[in-house]
Amino acid sequence: SLTGQSQRNLRAHAKSELLFEAFLAARGENEPDGARLAVESGFADQSHMVRHIRRATGQTPARLAGLIEKDERFWCYRLFGEIY
Repeated sequence: SLTGQSQRNLRAHAKSELLFEAFLAARGENEPDGARLAVESGFADQSHMVRHIRRATGQTPARLAGLIEKDERFWCYRLFGEIY
């Protein structure tokens, strides 16, 4: 591949982008529906999505959401959320 990435890695990155957009859209909800987010992002189920998020970020979805809201190191995610 011209990118130096395997097809598997490229698909994982594409899924991550879809998931992140859905994740950001659901931020305003009190209790976002993880199963709905998973299906909308192309995952088989919620546990598959959680494993993917942990592998990509090292955090659970709930912890990642909290970090995006409160931790200065995650400011870029807040900015990204304002764009979408």
